[in-house]
Amino acid sequence: MAVETRQMADSHGLYGTRDLGGNYADLGKAMGGYAERIEDPNQISAAFTRARKVTEEEGKAVLLEFITSEETELSHRRAF
Repeated sequence: MAVETRQMADSHGLYGTRDLGGNYADLGKAMGGYAERIEDPNQISAAFTRARKVTEEEGKAVLLEFITSEETELSHRRAF
């Protein structure tokens, strides 16, 4: 989300369009699902294990929110 840093520089500067925020895990919990906010990359595997267990045993929808660092380079580009 909000990766278009070069193409949308004006909108980011003028309107803060890259300033996405909130706690989506809290939103998922408030809607009755199981949710976790994962900030430590070492916890990703365990979070998927917990999520699968909750889905299989309780039948709940699961939301895993991964907090990542900002990156300004894309991993691939296609010519138009």
